[in-house]
Amino acid sequence: MMKNSALLSTSILLLACAQGVDSETEVESIHAQLLEIAEMSALERPTAEMTDEYMHYFAVEPTLLPANGEAIYGRDAIAGFYNDAFDGIRIISNKYEEPVIVVDGTLATRRYLGTAVFALADDEEPVTAKNRYLDVLVKENGEWKMLWHSWVPVSWE
Repeated sequence: MMKNSALLSTSILLLACAQGVDSETEVESIHAQLLEIAEMSALERPTAEMTDEYMHYFAVEPTLLPANGEAIYGRDAIAGFYNDAFDGIRIISNKYEEPVIVVDGTLATRRYLGTAVFALADDEEPVTAKNRYLDVLVKENGEWKMLWHSWVPVSWE
């Protein structure tokens, strides 16, 4: 719990100090990763296959804080959460907008608005969900990885 509080405090501090952007290239790289994730998640394929690919974007020891949920620690537990949460859901489109990215050496924060259109397996009527996301990223082996990923709902249509 203490580790998570420290990560959240660090992310809030970095977001408050937006002028501390280290490198425009790093910000562009982190933004490009966000676009990749949005495209990857809307390919309408089996949940386990999507989860396997999505886990590539997570750090070695990540934390996930789902909306209205308990913190989930570790890659295996996070993969299990996503496999359960998205089983029977077909993602039609996924878009991330308004990213604010702050880089400080090998640590970065990214907050953004996400809009997903999806359908449940039993229902062809699409549903639109909007969420606000906050990620803390760390540079591992030259790549930005999510150390902390969280979101809160904005609307549900």
